[in-house]
Amino acid sequence: MRSVEDYQWLTSEAAQPLLAELQQKLSAAGQVDVRLAASLRKSHSATRTHLLLEQVELRRRARDKFADPSEMFFTRNGLEQCTDEVLARYKAARFPQDQPVADLCCGIGGDALALAARGALTAWDADPVTALFARCNLNLTARNQFEVKASKADASAVLNVAAWHIDPDRRATGERTIELNDYEPGPELLQQLLRTNPNAAVKIAPAAEVHAAEWLACERQWLGSRGECRQQVLWFGELALHPQEHVASVVSASGEANSFIGKPNLSLIPAASIHSYLYELDATVLAAHLAGAIAAEHQLSAITAGGGYLTADHFMQQPLLTPFRVRDVLPYDLRKLKSYCREHRLGQLEIKKRGVELQPHFVRRQIIADGDDAAVIFITPLADNVKAIVAERMPNN
Repeated sequence: MRSVEDYQWLTSEAAQPLLAELQQKLSAAGQVDVRLAASLRKSHSATRTHLLLEQVELRRRARDKFADPSEMFFTRNGLEQCTDEVLARYKAARFPQDQPVADLCCGIGGDALALAARGALTAWDADPVTALFARCNLNLTARNQFEVKASKADASAVLNVAAWHIDPDRRATGERTIELNDYEPGPELLQQLLRTNPNAAVKIAPAAEVHAAEWLACERQWLGSRGECRQQVLWFGELALHPQEHVASVVSASGEANSFIGKPNLSLIPAASIHSYLYELDATVLAAHLAGAIAAEHQLSAITAGGGYLTADHFMQQPLLTPFRVRDVLPYDLRKLKSYCREHRLGQLEIKKRGVELQPHFVRRQIIADGDDAAVIFITPLADNVKAIVAERMPNN
């Protein structure tokens, strides 16, 4: 059974040469040599051997979120739930410079690392192991004074800071949830914290629903990176730049953000037919319920009910819309599609779908032809019939 002492040993100087050796000998497949693992068990307990091997695996996986995680410490849940460093820096930029801030439910320190670069930081986490790992991670790069407290935070934690951030536990009931009432801490404590200090950022699940009447003057922002919508942030007080509006933002690896701001749940105009261009909405726009707003602004009509695919006869470039030029619109029929691909020598195919039950990889395997030409085929209902829209990607600079 793992004890806090085992984790303290893992983060001590005694374990660091072992971790470094294991990382050097990591194979291309991400597996540690079996003989090396066996030799570790001769001089260390099974628990500590497992902790070493697990940490090396987690550091390898953490490369998706951190430029250099080679000396960081992670728990499995902590790595899965933490904000990646690009989004963390983007979020931290809203916080005041050179003023004290707090990070409640800090986890292994994804957001705390970026906040500590802005000013003095007090971080809190109720789990002693997670707090230990956050302290170690902050020790690596924190440029300002910081303190990590291994305890639950209450309203007093935000009394003497300029602003605060919190990432409530979404697994308090044992399974991941999007219901704020099942978060830990839940809405009651969050509201108490806001009454104590209204300048705050609350990180929640992208799919979590928030009732505006319960969270007054709140800006809701959906953040995407690495091709997915990653989190929703509720901004309050002086940190809310667009109160009572929805914001969809995609942040590039360099930290550059493209955003769309608007009112949610505006009606979409359904398309009677497919026009010259098809536009695919970014996942952040869909999560933010801004499909109607972006369609209205750019005079687009909706192919799909939720607005995932839009169409128009004009070409335009918008960072949160991926443009495609439509080549043909066919009935969805595998036999006819196979013949079409053979005729046009479509040997490079990407299959996308909405509103239909099918496996894109299966369809691709059935219809792909010999040849060097490329196409994207969208399979989706239109006017009660399923269509296959053959298109090609357009530049979106």
